[in-house]
Amino acid sequence: MKQKKNLKPLSFSEISLFCEQLSMTLRAGISAAEGIRILYDESKNAQEREILGCIIEHLENLESLHDSLAASKVFPKYMLNMIRIGEETGTLDEVTASLSEYYDHEDSVKKYIRESVTSPVIMSSMIIAVIIVLLVKVMPIFNQVYMQLGSELTGFSGFLLELGNAIATYSIPIILIAALIVFLLIFGFRTEKGKNIRRDLAYKTGISKSYFEDLAAMRFAAGMALVLKTGMSPDSGIDLVSDSVEDPFFAEKLEIVKSKLHEGVSFTDAVFDAGIFSGSYARMLSVGSRSGATDTVMARIAQLYRENVNTRVRNRIARIEPALVITMSVFVGCILLSVMLPLIGILSGI
Repeated sequence: MKQKKNLKPLSFSEISLFCEQLSMTLRAGISAAEGIRILYDESKNAQEREILGCIIEHLENLESLHDSLAASKVFPKYMLNMIRIGEETGTLDEVTASLSEYYDHEDSVKKYIRESVTSPVIMSSMIIAVIIVLLVKVMPIFNQVYMQLGSELTGFSGFLLELGNAIATYSIPIILIAALIVFLLIFGFRTEKGKNIRRDLAYKTGISKSYFEDLAAMRFAAGMALVLKTGMSPDSGIDLVSDSVEDPFFAEKLEIVKSKLHEGVSFTDAVFDAGIFSGSYARMLSVGSRSGATDTVMARIAQLYRENVNTRVRNRIARIEPALVITMSVFVGCILLSVMLPLIGILSGI
């Protein structure tokens, strides 16, 4: 069975579901090869069958599950590394279950961020559309009324009329600029390169820097909780987790942690010195390390960071939406008052 080229990488939700199904078959005493064969027989999705077929083909050639999954080129590096550890330690069922939970959380964060951004974008688009209609369609009607009364729009109202005429005259360039803005938004939020550029700008300008730092720390804590749960030492786990870190600024901190560990510094102190965790999170890690529950503490830290990220986004959206409504109300009110007040003055003098 031959694999098609350039299969689309699986989403976080698809990876979570795959790991959950694989974990269920393993815990039922079914081998990974047989479990994937069952998934292949039950699947009705063409690409899913293509991926599973590729995995089965490599498993039948007596390759490891890790190598078989890697051959499909649709799974992330972090998941593949964890699968390899699960095979080597005999905890593949636990690892796949943990991976399912991990990617389910990643999918929840991704969806929450996307939904939070969508609402302000839609509202902003509606505000702009309303203002354009007022300038292009409504203002000329008021101008005709003024001309019939022997007057004309001047001052601020005259400026708005000219602005509306300019928008109508140069509508094609304006549409192209709007299309470019939409393209940039899609590029910035839907592509990896765009996300990297947006993250770099956030770090350089300071805007949303703390958000990206918390997001990276959350993923680091979740990853460390997962690798420590398999019985790996923090020294070995940090190498595995760092391979899956996408944030280059956070990766620099992990390099500091590695350097400290090579110097003989404890994992807790190395993480603290690198500035990955601070305050209560650092104290939690210190207590967990002394009590031998580092994996449990890491999972709790990841949960706290996740809640902090969600709260940060929720609060920001809560401030943006009223600001947009107020902006639209003020702008529309100014437009109407700029034409209504002079009109009332003219009518009162008749």
